[in-house]
Amino acid sequence: MGVRAVGPRREQKGTPMYEMRKGPATTGTSGFVWHVITKEDGCSTLCGRRVASADLAQADPSGTAAEGHCVPCMDAFSQVLGGTDL
Repeated sequence: MGVRAVGPRREQKGTPMYEMRKGPATTGTSGFVWHVITKEDGCSTLCGRRVASADLAQADPSGTAAEGHCVPCMDAFSQVLGGTDL
């Protein structure tokens, strides 16, 4: 599918994968959701948020679980994949 969970950024042989990071929700909830990180700079999400660090402790020191996936990120990711319905 081309998405991997949070971990060290490293280039794989072949097609680079998208990284996901937990961050504040953008719509409908005040909790945390999984965002898809852009390949270009590794500091922005596909929904347009900026992320400071891959370090989850800095992003959410409370350790709160993510409540789901960011819908705008997933919509944008679907478009990147050529309109595949996720």
